[in-house]
Amino acid sequence: MKHVAQRSHSHRRWWLLGVIVGIIVALGGLFWYQQTKSTNPRPQTMHFVALGDSLTQGIGYADDHTGYLPALSSQLKQDYRVTLKTHNFGIGGLRSDQIDERIKTNQEEQQAIRRAQLIAITAGGNDLLQSLQSNITVDDDQKLVQKLKPAKATYEARLTRLLSRLKQLNPKAQIYLFGFYNPVYVYFANATAITRAVNDWTAVNKTVAQKNGSGDLRRY
Repeated sequence: MKHVAQRSHSHRRWWLLGVIVGIIVALGGLFWYQQTKSTNPRPQTMHFVALGDSLTQGIGYADDHTGYLPALSSQLKQDYRVTLKTHNFGIGGLRSDQIDERIKTNQEEQQAIRRAQLIAITAGGNDLLQSLQSNITVDDDQKLVQKLKPAKATYEARLTRLLSRLKQLNPKAQIYLFGFYNPVYVYFANATAITRAVNDWTAVNKTVAQKNGSGDLRRY
């Protein structure tokens, strides 16, 4: 019985890995804004910097803890025939303001960002989680939406500041801002309040990308 349970847990873990990677690679890269439109030839070696929370770090990706970066890098190498140098600065549990603070104070991250041609960010999941935990006793969807409004506004300001800092450090890099992943929906599709909150906060990412980008917004 124990063996069956372990096998079931392993199957679920790998299935969840597939879902996460699929969402991030195929759908998660929802918002792309390009800071400059250069006609220069693509370099043979490109620096790819990943910033963010547990999705970037790799927590939940089976046992390798490498995140989406290896899979995405492999695809980019195959599609564009370039050599990629990757830098993963993801740390599980970080809110958007904490990601920004690390960039502000960490010289290694600053140096990597300045050299990067590509920058990818997963942010906001822990901002939302913290807000949901603070309102765990609210059992009405509409009340929850109202309760989350101030936190959502704070998150939008934090994300705007984060992207502004990246542009200051490297105005030429292409920046990919991922949408939110909703793990609750996988097992609790009826948790409509949480799903709505995830959708609302993903809309914040889209809004911030539009405001801070060059207007070259693409959806995947």
